[in-house]
Amino acid sequence: MASITSTQINSTPRGNGELYVTYQFTLDNGDIVLDGPRFYPVDSDLNAKAAEISQALLDALAAQEVDAWLSA
Repeated sequence: MASITSTQINSTPRGNGELYVTYQFTLDNGDIVLDGPRFYPVDSDLNAKAAEISQALLDALAAQEVDAWLSA
């Protein structure tokens, strides 16, 4: 099963109380997955948001692996 080896969070204030946020996840096989842009209030916990997104990414990758195995 795939795992995430690193996460990079890039955020830029938009001046209207929001942050423009992009995420970069590096998988254990070296693939890079980009996510975003997303817009969050300035006081958002971006690490918690990254954890939610990364879990959804891992769930999707696991589902692909199961589908590939079932179709083989």
